Amino acid sequence: ESHREIERKISCCLDTIQTIGASGIPIATVLNKIDLLSDHEVQHEADILSEITPNLVPVSALHRTNLDSLKRKITAHLKEYIRASFSLQTTSESLSFLSWLFSHVDVRDLKYEGESVNVVFESVPWFADKVRGRVEQLGGVFSA
Repeated sequence: ESHREIERKISCCLDTIQTIGASGIPIATVLNKIDLLSDHEVQHEADILSEITPNLVPVSALHRTNLDSLKRKITAHLKEYIRASFSLQTTSESLSFLSWLFSHVDVRDLKYEGESVNVVFESVPWFADKVRGRVEQLGGVFSA
């Protein structure tokens, strides 16, 4: 595929990720079918694409080239996830925040108890800090 077509596909993917609210989740970008390119072409594409997309890993699934590198990259991101929890009073503002939260993190548990809601979620640490800030603004209690 042409460089322009690859950029178009990446742009479309990144737009979709943002649209579905997954922009807080780490991304690994896979440049597959490198077996069809020369080493120079792979390096050239990787240099250009690494400027517009995160965590680029060139692979050949057919020849199993760089699959271990891809596995390491994915595993590193999975290890970065932390589990955190918080409690908030149930208000229209906190319910709006919860709606936003569901589209940005992996909510593992949610329980309504009387006038409050208790939430357990997983995310990367920097995003959990963002959630902490909002929870504290809303008068809630956060725990990591």
